[in-house]
Amino acid sequence: MTTATIPPPPGLPQVTDYGNIKTEHLVKCTVLETGTTINGFNLKLIEIPAGWACAGSMARWDQACLAVQFLVDGAMHGRRFKAYPEAKGMFDRLNHDPEMS
Repeated sequence: MTTATIPPPPGLPQVTDYGNIKTEHLVKCTVLETGTTINGFNLKLIEIPAGWACAGSMARWDQACLAVQFLVDGAMHGRRFKAYPEAKGMFDRLNHDPEMS
């Protein structure tokens, strides 16, 4: 998958109040794969479509991308990618199979 650049709906800036956006444009992420890091943290490979995402008390227009994310002590860590091969490569490097230890 390669992502395409999609502008926000006409008349809206890159950042706006939640009241200005339609719910069908809110980002709905899809988890493609899950795994575990060597430290035991849950790992996810996620597809993120273009749409409005949370930016504190505002909404921010995000372009479509893929992400590798993991949670450490309640804080989300990770990285976003434009193309699947790079995202999958990072996911595979971080994913730890305890059976292989």
